[in-house]
Amino acid sequence: VFLNLGRDHLDFHADVDDYFEAKAQLFTPEHARAGVVNCDDEYGRRLIDTATIDLTTFSLEGRAADWQATDIRSSHSSSDFTLVSPSGDHFDVTVPMPGRFNVANAVAAIAALSITGADTQSLVDGLAHLSGVPGRMETIQSELGFRVVVDYAHKPDALTAILTALRPV
Repeated sequence: VFLNLGRDHLDFHADVDDYFEAKAQLFTPEHARAGVVNCDDEYGRRLIDTATIDLTTFSLEGRAADWQATDIRSSHSSSDFTLVSPSGDHFDVTVPMPGRFNVANAVAAIAALSITGADTQSLVDGLAHLSGVPGRMETIQSELGFRVVVDYAHKPDALTAILTALRPV
């Protein structure tokens, strides 16, 4: 699965293009039979043009893709959206974590598991029952009436994503 390419791992790569080339190697017959790519990311679109394996695409921004997430709504503790499958079926999805990046993660997981033949409705139902991930957008209700959100984001792109997700709620 290719979600995005940011600057978070440039301590291991000469530059962003070198980082992209390293990720692109995973989308070759030597490393995978199929892939899932977020076509909202500019490097995802570049990967679509260069990958040498079958790809399934997804979008949260209305780009032409196999899977589409629409009507995205977030609260302080969850995200709801409509998922449109490649066959045009619509699913109401709830992810127990706020933010568009968690929606992207959920759509990517559903798309990847669907390649293996998993039933989409079963995947959607399973997502709604997750309890979240400790330390990732983890909400703690204070006895004093305020809410604390814990996230172990420690790189600039990750911190920006967290703050962007939380700002509206």
